[in-house]
Formats: sequence, C-alpha cells, structure tokens
Amino acid sequence: MAIKVALVRNNIRKDGKLAPRVVQRDKVGFDKLLEYMDTSTGLSASDLRSVFLQFAEALAFFLTEGSEVQTPIGEIKLSVHCPCILGQGPDRGKKVRKDDMRLMIRG
Repeated sequence: MAIKVALVRNNIRKDGKLAPRVVQRDKVGFDKLLEYMDTSTGLSASDLRSVFLQFAEALAFFLTEGSEVQTPIGEIKLSVHCPCILGQGPDRGKKVRKDDMRLMIRG
C-alpha cells in the first residue's frame, strides 16, 4: 500500500503554512513480520521472536541508562515531550509521566 499524505496547518509555528502529515497507515502484526523474515533468513519464526524479545529488553536497558543506541534501522533514543520547563513555576517538582516520553528513531 502507498503512503497517504495530507497537507495540514502547521500547529507548531502557527504561521498559516501547510505541513505534510501521514494520515493512514496499515498495521502489520508481529507474527506477520516474523513470517516475512522467516522466508528470507535461515531462522525460524520462533528463533526470530526470541531474538526480538531479547533485543527489546537490551534496548530498554540501554535507553533507560541514558544511552543512544545505534542499530541498522537508525539511532534510537528516548526524549521527553513537555511544554513546560520542569522545576520552575507551578510545575516545580512535577514528575515526567510515561505519556510524555517519546522514542525517537533517526535513520
């Protein structure tokens, strides 16, 4: 399926300009991804599942240590999305919520 893109108002700069946004994405389940990889590698789907689960654990460990992880799909790092400066004003002492965390992949 082709990527569908729409032009929407830029809400960040609020200058009236349009910015492209991906508006519809197909979802591929983990099992389908494993089946696809199973056909092009010497590994079975269950072997690939084990590798992915171990990768996820290792990735979580290094990201929570503050590291940026280099992978074949790009650099992966955690960032915090927060519209305020923590520790100042009414937000003093506010904790970062899980919903404020973003996983960034730069390819």
